[in-house]
Amino acid sequence: MTAAVLLLWQTASAEGPFFNNPVWPKNWPDPTVFYDAGAGQWVSFSTEGSGRRNYLVSTDLVHWRDSGKRLIAPSAYTIMSSYANHRWAPGYAFIGGQHRLYVSVVRTGAGGHDTRIAVLGAENPCGPYSFEAIVTAYEDTGIKDSIDPFVLEADGKVWMAFGSVGKMHIVELNADGTAVAPGAVYKHIAGLSVEDDHSRSGVYEGAYLYRHGELWYLFASGGYYANGTYKLVCGRSKNITGPYKDRNGKDMRQGKAPALLSTAPGNELVFGPGHNGEIFTDKTGQDYMFYHCHYRSSAAMEETRTLFLQRLFWDDKGWPYFETGHPLLKDVAPQL
Repeated sequence: MTAAVLLLWQTASAEGPFFNNPVWPKNWPDPTVFYDAGAGQWVSFSTEGSGRRNYLVSTDLVHWRDSGKRLIAPSAYTIMSSYANHRWAPGYAFIGGQHRLYVSVVRTGAGGHDTRIAVLGAENPCGPYSFEAIVTAYEDTGIKDSIDPFVLEADGKVWMAFGSVGKMHIVELNADGTAVAPGAVYKHIAGLSVEDDHSRSGVYEGAYLYRHGELWYLFASGGYYANGTYKLVCGRSKNITGPYKDRNGKDMRQGKAPALLSTAPGNELVFGPGHNGEIFTDKTGQDYMFYHCHYRSSAAMEETRTLFLQRLFWDDKGWPYFETGHPLLKDVAPQL
């Protein structure tokens, strides 16, 4: 076992109780996590490819089980399937008094062009979610890989950040989050296009916006999702629309942000952390972040993007960081 792997297995630097990663050991890429207050449980949904996926539930954020139920109504699948054969990277938001799922609808084999983002709505957090509209599409905007939506309401407006190989953008939506707001402009906020960076190191996807103190933080994933180059990066801004600068003062549109969370050197067991889900704060004030990470428990196990949870810290200058800067297989459990 390499020193890097031993580091991952060591106890986190705090008193227990502890939990083990992955918190869900099966394939669970591009996770979204939200709280269902009525049921008193957390819910998670993820990329499902061409099939249909049940959602997971948990009462403590670390022990998850398959609900045996689906969030999305069959009629919504039928409509989305008329556009494309895959549904990726769902994002949950409560907008306009409705629970909404924003889903990347992708036809593979189209060179990253045949992509769009659909919005689904439901009266209850766990659905069933019905199709409402296509919010944006490559065929209308020319933005390649219009995927990975993150939608939130802030200061009386609704915003959607999204994108991948065609750069990461933000755009204002209408009040109920079902369409781009009249006259709204798509603004490039982070990352290079794949034509400008074939290595994909500075091509960012999986946008997640989070307000900490008086600043907005943009978390994104760079590199290639299927290998150890995948990593989390971060920048911050006074305004939700940017400009976002990394801790070195570089504009994130240059695609040069340093890694916030990355594969430990030489590690072949745990690699490619990225596409983070939401941040949750426990009753002690400790923040936790969800993300997916490839995990091989043995040489015979197929590589999968499993669900990880890890403590997130903030330094004295207001920048987020993770213990070791790499995925931990054991961490301190949240107190809820």
